[in-house]
Amino acid sequence: MEGYVETQGSAGVEFGLTEDNVNGADVAIIAADVAVVGEDRFKGKMPLVHVPTNTAIQNPKSLLLTIQKKLAK
Repeated sequence: MEGYVETQGSAGVEFGLTEDNVNGADVAIIAADVAVVGEDRFKGKMPLVHVPTNTAIQNPKSLLLTIQKKLAK
């Protein structure tokens, strides 16, 4: 499994995903507690999983199970 992380915060976008990153992805995980800029890049291209940041950090197993279910559809 390979992943890329883009962060968005008070400093703006850091480690921005490239178009190749997005086009080559099997799933997008939005782990956020606020609105995310540019989320439309993922819509219609792959399954999109939204979780609070707390879930991604404290319960990654649950997050991975959710991703598996989305990919199985």
